[in-house]
Amino acid sequence: MSIDDKRIFYRSDWTEEQITGSFNLESMTQDYASPHRYFSSGHYFVGVLGVTYGNGDEPDFGVNDGDVVIDAGVAEGKFAVSVIDKVKKIYLIEGNREWCSALEKTFAPYKDKVEIINKFLTDKNDCDSITLDDLIETRGIEKVDLIKMDISGYEMKALRGSFKAMNSGLIDKMAVCVYHRAEDEINVSDLLDDCGYETYLPKGYMVLISGGEFDNPPIVRKGVVRAWRKA
Repeated sequence: MSIDDKRIFYRSDWTEEQITGSFNLESMTQDYASPHRYFSSGHYFVGVLGVTYGNGDEPDFGVNDGDVVIDAGVAEGKFAVSVIDKVKKIYLIEGNREWCSALEKTFAPYKDKVEIINKFLTDKNDCDSITLDDLIETRGIEKVDLIKMDISGYEMKALRGSFKAMNSGLIDKMAVCVYHRAEDEINVSDLLDDCGYETYLPKGYMVLISGGEFDNPPIVRKGVVRAWRKA
């Protein structure tokens, strides 16, 4: 699929209907008015129209030219595609091998600035998992400008595997999803505050669907916490 002059590959076992549905859902969650949006309104996201919805009061938050970025929970890679022209280096952490095969094709033109890591981000290091502290130490990364984390409810575990880097000031900004677990909005925000970060929750709430239907009463949660080092 080609989007905004970028070519994105999807899993080989997916149907056209699945690909279209995934693309539309991701575009919706990254709409400028979405509570799930990783960036503030002034920052581009592939496949989303460049329109703002009066969010000028939110703190500026996004990827800038020359940044070093970590994307955890990559899937098809639309976040990484959105920032690929700006970054100096981006590490893609994705535990699903079928997605990694697609990512290798999507980012083939950018091999000089992309490293794909076929592991799950969590609080331990083994053949299937990696911590941020280990990634930063083994790669000799001196600074991480931004981390995006959307890893299906394992965000708190991944943050626990990042204490050394967060407390030493090596990680400047983080966008951490909190809608997977009811307690994560508070737990993630409190942990980041304890580690020296200012936090911001985009306006609005996500309404979650289970079993193809809305729960009664509906489940509503915040989508993402944006965090940056306190001055």
